Amino acid sequence: MIPGPLFLTLFTGILLASIAVIDLVLTPRLHAGVFLYPVAIISSLWWGRERAVLVVIGLAIGLMALEQVAHPTASYSIDDPSPLRAGSNFLFNLLLLGLFGSACVYIARQEVKYKHAQESLTDIETRLTSVVQSTPDALILANAEGHIVYWNAGATKTFGYREEEALGQPVTMIMPKPHREAHERGLRRVIESGESRIIGSTMELHRLRKNNKEFPLELSLATWQTKGKRFFSAFLRDITDRKRVETRQAVQLAISQILMETDTIEQVGSQLLQAIGHLTEWEVGLIWVPDQRTKTLRCSTVWQDSVLQPLAEFLKASYATTFECGIGLPGRVFASGEPKWITNVEKDENFPRLALAKAAGLHAAFGFPIKGAQGVLGVIEFFSREIRTPDNGLLYTFADIGIKEGHFVEHKQLEAETARLVAELQSAAPGSNPIRGLVPICASCKKVRDSKGEWHEIDRYLEGHSEAQFSHTICTTCARKEHPDWDKV
Repeated sequence: MIPGPLFLTLFTGILLASIAVIDLVLTPRLHAGVFLYPVAIISSLWWGRERAVLVVIGLAIGLMALEQVAHPTASYSIDDPSPLRAGSNFLFNLLLLGLFGSACVYIARQEVKYKHAQESLTDIETRLTSVVQSTPDALILANAEGHIVYWNAGATKTFGYREEEALGQPVTMIMPKPHREAHERGLRRVIESGESRIIGSTMELHRLRKNNKEFPLELSLATWQTKGKRFFSAFLRDITDRKRVETRQAVQLAISQILMETDTIEQVGSQLLQAIGHLTEWEVGLIWVPDQRTKTLRCSTVWQDSVLQPLAEFLKASYATTFECGIGLPGRVFASGEPKWITNVEKDENFPRLALAKAAGLHAAFGFPIKGAQGVLGVIEFFSREIRTPDNGLLYTFADIGIKEGHFVEHKQLEAETARLVAELQSAAPGSNPIRGLVPICASCKKVRDSKGEWHEIDRYLEGHSEAQFSHTICTTCARKEHPDWDKV
């Protein structure tokens, strides 16, 4: 099979050869072939564009000149013209051929420009499509009816819907139900009056994923009209990670402020639970402290964001519950000294309060230790009604908070012990050198500095300033440190 361009080339050549045969051989006195020149030029326009048209025009002019020289009295009609008339007809037809050829050349050039413009537009469209599809942000286009007409790869990643699932669907499918009515009112207002409160600005709001989970995003909205139809475009950026960082920073700031402004350990506990719960949107918080008498953990402080009866029952039962080391979430955190996260307590094998948690509608939970120089001083745990996957960044933040609170607790305990020692020194019997004013005492080794600047053991100092005498023994805490097998004896 002959390819299209080659066939047209052969066709043009045959036409020109036919014209030469007809005018020079078959009808020497009648230029009958002149009517085939336009056909030859048009066929060259199809297969060769401007260059082919110019070649064929040149060949046609050459043939016409050859015919005129060979048969100067030949006519372009059946009448027998005079030589003058034949010459004028030749010039006139030559002019027409030139004009027709020029028109074809112009068409060929315009076609080349159109083709280049079309290729440029196709290239731009390809690049734009590539950029739009590769951007991590979601781009959604909707028509005046609020139906989705374009959905890029970023939208699929952000919302979870594939392109074929989203196209043609109302854009309200990615909106939480409380926001849909307001969106529809705003859409009607823009269509009817052109007035909009959000187009051209950037705002933060919440949208809905395919799994019905809400998440924060940043929205930039625009609108335009084409061919009498209005369209809307929305660039949406998932800011979940940014919000998490902001939340962690807010929690750190709030906790630092609480630790600076609070005077007692009891006040710190309740304020800390409230701050963490509100900022991170957890519904229940508890603080567990070790009971040295029973060697278990007991609940000392609780907080809840609502007064629902099931939550109150859960907290009441927690107050009456104790955990041994390694048992339950508080016991595991206390034993390991590391934060723990439970995605859903219903699937946890070591959760003794499961029935109470189910009744209260609690699912996710996490706990972190309160750490000091002496080790783990307690455990803080929180609960949520949602099923939440582990957030390692949040756990690291809470681990740091646990260390800060541990330092605060030890500092307050040290202050209390120092105040007690000073009170004992000041209440010593008045038989010897009385103790008055501020007594410097080392916060670490508890040595006391006298008026000469010398440091003394506390017992020696008291013996020198009172009638008290001391017998030296060892407490069980220190005994366990010095002798790890103390409890086995």
